[in-house]
Amino acid sequence: MPLTAAQRAKNYRYRLKQKTGKYNDFKRKDRERKAKKRASMTVKEKEIVVKHHRIAQQRYREKLKQNNSNQPKSLYNKQTLAKAAKKVLRVLPTNPDKQHQILTRVGQNLGLFPKPTPHRQQASIPMDVIQKVQDFYKNDNISWQAPGKRDYVTVRENGTRVKYQKRFLLFNIREVHQLFIQDNPGLSIGPSSFAKLRPKFVLSKNCLAHRVCVCITHENVSLLLEALSKEVPGLANNLNTFLSKLVCDQHEKSCMMSLCNTCRNKFTLNILNKVIDKKKNIEWYQWSNTRGRATKKVFSGSVLKCAKLLQSKVPHYIRHVYIKRKQSDYFEYMKIHANDNTVICQIDYAENFSIGYQNQIQSAHWGKKLISIFTAYAWMGGSGGDGQSFAPLINQTKLISDDMIKRLTNKGTSKLSEEVHVTLKDLKNGSINNHVTC
Repeated sequence: MPLTAAQRAKNYRYRLKQKTGKYNDFKRKDRERKAKKRASMTVKEKEIVVKHHRIAQQRYREKLKQNNSNQPKSLYNKQTLAKAAKKVLRVLPTNPDKQHQILTRVGQNLGLFPKPTPHRQQASIPMDVIQKVQDFYKNDNISWQAPGKRDYVTVRENGTRVKYQKRFLLFNIREVHQLFIQDNPGLSIGPSSFAKLRPKFVLSKNCLAHRVCVCITHENVSLLLEALSKEVPGLANNLNTFLSKLVCDQHEKSCMMSLCNTCRNKFTLNILNKVIDKKKNIEWYQWSNTRGRATKKVFSGSVLKCAKLLQSKVPHYIRHVYIKRKQSDYFEYMKIHANDNTVICQIDYAENFSIGYQNQIQSAHWGKKLISIFTAYAWMGGSGGDGQSFAPLINQTKLISDDMIKRLTNKGTSKLSEEVHVTLKDLKNGSINNHVTC
């Protein structure tokens, strides 16, 4: 961009100032030129020049005032400020390093210097602890794997995209952290670090809109807790917290089988005696089987009646929890330690389908046939590979028979040795229901 005439004149004067002799000659010639011009002016022209000069001086003074107003004004004159500074320096320690440290801190408090940002030093989490946390999130007792083909999450690992099947937590993050600490008492990890280590394909509990195939024993106890949690101080609507109020040790068989003398009175001490108003009427829900159909019914009564109902369910509930945990632990152990002579088969009822026809007549709508998918997955040893999945179709009117299970086990063990130990787990009731030796 070319320079303006004013900018070129300014640069020319700057170069003349670098040469003292030429700059003095320039000023002398300029004075003589201006004197000749003023001598030839009339009185009116001189008044106009003086007026323009005064206006220029006013603009220049206003500019100086504006620049000076941006600078902080001193409340002291030079002598008073020096005396005040001496008073401050007298009370400072004689060590120059300490003086610098104190004055720096005072300057930071007054806003003269920026305050340093503290960097929090955090101990790194060992890799074995990270692996244990991530494996714990993927445990079937902690999260539920979605069965749908489209229920997957794409995660970028080492520059490549990897697809993982979605898993949904059965508890909130705080409850999962408490369960991890209970199972691993020697490890120390905070809730925030534990939450950050959650795999991306393991989603939180609130992401699952509709839960099905819930255990009736757990759900009925949970429904009673939901009603009593508002009437008993300290009683949370949480099954794990509720269980900790009932037994001394959740891993002790005598406590979970109602054989411990100490645990017998815990329900009365921790729950029944803390009811605020035992005669207050409340409502609660319960699942019940009526003529072969499960229905969710509403009941009403006093708080004491609801608490007594919950107390009657406690022995069966804690026994059910203990057996379910032991079976799940054994099933996970068998999956990890499967060898060439072991097959672990997990079976589950999947879904019902109705058979329809193209151009179907109206009366055929009331006589549709139904079929069910009977799914199974088998884990085998090294010679059997990672596993095989099966999905035979069965008539809904027929029950899953031992013959169907035998055919599945024979199909899965055809590649293995002659004597094979087969462990079956039926997800219908969450129990290991059979052991087969082929």
